[in-house]
Amino acid sequence: MLKLKDGPFKYGELARITGNFGTVLVEGGSGNVYFGTLEDGTEVAVKVSFCFSIRGSREFQAKAKHLRAVHHENLVSLLGYCDGTKTKGLIYEFMDGGNLQQNLTGDIPNFLTRSKRLQIAVDVAQGLDYLHHDCHPPIIHGDLSAANIWLNEEMQAKLADFGISAFEPRALDSYPTCPLGTPGYFDPEFYPYSRPDTKSDVYSFGIILFELITGHPAVTRGAVRNVFLDDSYR
Repeated sequence: MLKLKDGPFKYGELARITGNFGTVLVEGGSGNVYFGTLEDGTEVAVKVSFCFSIRGSREFQAKAKHLRAVHHENLVSLLGYCDGTKTKGLIYEFMDGGNLQQNLTGDIPNFLTRSKRLQIAVDVAQGLDYLHHDCHPPIIHGDLSAANIWLNEEMQAKLADFGISAFEPRALDSYPTCPLGTPGYFDPEFYPYSRPDTKSDVYSFGIILFELITGHPAVTRGAVRNVFLDDSYR
């Protein structure tokens, strides 16, 4: 278990923080999120991804250092990062309320009142507005989804993984199956040929509003074909 530091963590240090990646909080296509504890007892969430190319390493470091300085009550704080050769790790503050996806449509969904759903929508909007209008230059989230919205014990919503997903397209040369976003959330006018921008973030926010209103997931897996929430209401 380690204290935070200015430079990047090594992969072995992430293993020590997470108890050899013993507790999975969320499973994802490009990597998992693990529970961890620092030396001072601070609980953290560690996202480990395997979909980055070596060429993006220097830019990833610069971006991660910049994002560590970004603070808002509706953004999950980035506490540190790992810049391995083929593995990137992001160390976040731990949000013990789970993510919005788990609370809405998980194995044991949480009952969210109408007022609480409205407050979550406001929290997400405020976090997104801060990224788009109060950061210079503006920060594009790039992968806004219910899985990237985390809740604390008071059920306050905070955005995670903002600004980092812009590096994932670089990995296509080496990892052609690496996802460029979360199916059901990205704007079809942008994917897969254009970089995300503020408009695509707003589109993703609209899908999240649909989820909060209807209680249905962005994508319902089917035996023959998947059903997308935005198609159901057109």
